Amino acid sequence: MTPARNAAEAAVHAVLMLVEDPCMCLAGKGLSIVDMGIVNYAVMQEDVAHVSLTFTDPTCLFEFRITNAIVEGVGALRGVREVRIVIEHLPIWTSDRLSPKAKGHFDEERATFAARLRDRVAAHA
Repeated sequence: MTPARNAAEAAVHAVLMLVEDPCMCLAGKGLSIVDMGIVNYAVMQEDVAHVSLTFTDPTCLFEFRITNAIVEGVGALRGVREVRIVIEHLPIWTSDRLSPKAKGHFDEERATFAARLRDRVAAHA
């Protein structure tokens, strides 16, 4: 996500950090859409918040839930009259967009999976 240019944008960014990625919530990870690298930018133009998103999967089943959470949260901020969300499919989302926090969760999960796989292979050898 692009850095905030002023206090209004910082407030929008703070709200976006609170919007959980539903898939990660269901997986018990509690990662936000910012952690997942879904937010391209969030800027204020006068009293309109513009938020650009690229989902990890273009067919994301939770698009409606995420966009509603953004509209509700950002729309509740003082000085925001309207929230406009743009869904972008290019550039394609990659794991390079993950925050260090999210990368840590996935690295830990990969290591756990690899250890379990090694144990299973060793048990059958």
